[in-house]
Amino acid sequence: MNKRGRWLRVLLDGLAAGIIFALVTTLFDSTGEPGVPPPDVIEYLIWFAVLGIMGAINAIGVYGVVNLLRRKMV
Repeated sequence: MNKRGRWLRVLLDGLAAGIIFALVTTLFDSTGEPGVPPPDVIEYLIWFAVLGIMGAINAIGVYGVVNLLRRKMV
């Protein structure tokens, strides 16, 4: 796999991890207060988008640091 393919794979893996985490968190009561209405669809979309993007950023950051450390160790 070429270098561009690896970065794309890392990006997609992080995005998938963020979306899976968002799915898991929607199984729990998200408000915590009895008077608060349940989230709307747009709020769920924002939640999934934010966690997906943060998962991708996290994966790219971890991969980048590990890649730099690996190069320095060899």
